Amino acid sequence: MKRMAVLWAAVLLLISGMSFAQESEAIMAQVRARYKDVTDFKADLELISCASATGTCHRFEGKVEMKRPNKLRMDIKKPEAQQIVCDGRSLWLYIEKDKQVIRTDLAESRDFLVLLNPLGKLLTGKVKNGCKTNGNYQCWLDIPDFKELFKEVKVIVDKKTYEITGIDVVDMSDNSSEYRFTKIKTNSGIKEDRFNFVVPKQAKLIDAN
Repeated sequence: MKRMAVLWAAVLLLISGMSFAQESEAIMAQVRARYKDVTDFKADLELISCASATGTCHRFEGKVEMKRPNKLRMDIKKPEAQQIVCDGRSLWLYIEKDKQVIRTDLAESRDFLVLLNPLGKLLTGKVKNGCKTNGNYQCWLDIPDFKELFKEVKVIVDKKTYEITGIDVVDMSDNSSEYRFTKIKTNSGIKEDRFNFVVPKQAKLIDAN
């Protein structure tokens, strides 16, 4: 009788696990459907970035714009002005106070949000450790193209709209970034020239490649 009870408990646990996995995949299927016809995305941005080596974290505020297939613009206002632009070929980082521009080939970029923008390969990820509910959905993803770059990728999904309102990333060196999006707008017709970067006068250009 005791053996039967243990066996039945194991069967229930297996069924529960399968149901949980199916529910998690169903959530991500809704997310993919939400973004299927989205060509551009913009939002207010809050970013918390932490360096494992020093144990220090920094908080940034600004705005972000994205356009399929691989264009991105971040205008950071706080704590100091910075601009990050990905034009589909190169990544440009402009640090205003230093009057310095750093250019990196897109293929060499390790900028988390450039790699994991909601309009790109992020949506190819499959649920890894399921989804939890804490006001919104929190889903951990396995993205094969980035398995050598990231230990963990988590998306925060609005339960009503299935919009991605946050992305949490941990890389192989345990550096982490948390992105939060508010005032989200999609398919607003962002112009291509928003992703054209011109080196400001007086700024020094550094080619990272």
